Amino acid sequence: MSILKYGLAVVLLILPACEKSDDEEIYNENNTNVINGVVYDIDEKPINGIYKTYYSNGSIKMEMKAKNGLPNGDGKFFDENGNIQFSGTFENGKINGKFYQYYEDGTVHNELNYNNGIQTGAQILYDNNGLISAEVMYQDNRALAGYVIIDGEKIALETEELKDLSQNAFPAVPEVMPQDENQEEELLEIDDENDDEPNKNPE
Repeated sequence: MSILKYGLAVVLLILPACEKSDDEEIYNENNTNVINGVVYDIDEKPINGIYKTYYSNGSIKMEMKAKNGLPNGDGKFFDENGNIQFSGTFENGKINGKFYQYYEDGTVHNELNYNNGIQTGAQILYDNNGLISAEVMYQDNRALAGYVIIDGEKIALETEELKDLSQNAFPAVPEVMPQDENQEEELLEIDDENDDEPNKNPE
C-alpha cells in the first residue's frame, strides 16, 4: 500500500481577479489574500468566480470555482506537464461528491466519494486497462469492507488492513484553508502489485 501525496492544500490556498469569462471573474494567486482560510480580492471582499494557480514554468496547477472565498463547484489539479492529476466537486470548502485521481494518460486511477467532506461510499481503484483492481466501502471515513483482485481472484481485505485504511484515508478538506501552500494532505492509494497486468473480474 502506498500513500500518494499531493498538495490538495493547493485547493486550500484558494482564490482573486483579473478578467471575466462567461460572466465569471477569473482570479489568480498574484492578487489574492488568504485570511483565516478565506480568500479575498484586492478590495478585501471574498472572491466569487474561478481561481487559478500556476507552476513556475507557467503551466496551470489548479483551476477551482469559488464562492464567498471558498472552494465551491468543480476543481481540477494538474502536474507540471499539464496532465490532470485530480478532479472533484466542492461545496462550501469541502469535497462533496466524487473525487478522482488520474493516471498520466488521463484515465481514472482512483475514484472516491464524499459527503460534506466525509469519505462515504465506494472507493474504487482501476488498473492501467480500466479494470477494477480494488474496492473499499467507507462510512464516515471508516473502511468497512473491501477487496483486491489478484490474478482474477477477489481477495477480501482483513480487519487490520481495513483499520489501516481508515487511519490513512484521504481526510476531508479543512474548513479553514491553510495560508501555507506547502502544507499537504494525503490521498489514499491502494497499492495493487499487479497494476500493469490485465485483471479479470471473477464470475
